[in-house]
Amino acid sequence: MRLPGRATAIRWLKFNAVGGLGIIVQLAVLLVLTSGFHLSYLWATTLAVEAAVVHNFLWHERYTWRGRVLPSCTKSLPRFLRFNFSTGAVSIAGNLALMKLMVGFGHMNYLAANGAAIAMCSAANFLISEMWVFDKAAPEPRFYCNEHNDLNLKSSARPSHSSSLLAAACKLQLRGPAETPGQSPVPAGAVRSIPKAASMPAP
Repeated sequence: MRLPGRATAIRWLKFNAVGGLGIIVQLAVLLVLTSGFHLSYLWATTLAVEAAVVHNFLWHERYTWRGRVLPSCTKSLPRFLRFNFSTGAVSIAGNLALMKLMVGFGHMNYLAANGAAIAMCSAANFLISEMWVFDKAAPEPRFYCNEHNDLNLKSSARPSHSSSLLAAACKLQLRGPAETPGQSPVPAGAVRSIPKAASMPAP
């Protein structure tokens, strides 16, 4: 039996794994821009955060929330905009405010301060992604066969073929990825392949 919240916990671990790679990307870009191009640490932080946001989105769509969403030309761009203007905004605003506080006023090392700012924004970003950016897709119609015979059949027709029993016990339901206990999915093609004569009353 699956424990409640197990899937969320797994996504949280994946989120942190991707975030760990994103930290490396962000710190590397920050180091190059400040030390190599002598850019102001605030501008360098903005660009470094955006680079990490793009990196993280690509991984989250294909790894962290892979079971919920599928990359596509029509859906990935709107999803990225939601991700960028929500978690990205939180990351940029949070990083800038904390960097100003820790570096500008506290005279802390900018790399150490940036690492601390990333950790503080992580939990908020996960909740936004979980509840809005990568929200569950709409359930798809699937045929399910009731194995407990809780479907009351009001037809007086006597089945003339074993497949008619299958057709009578199956019903179309809207369900998500998880299956209802005690029910097994039946491919829609199997129901459509039942001969028409099998569902007709015997003479």
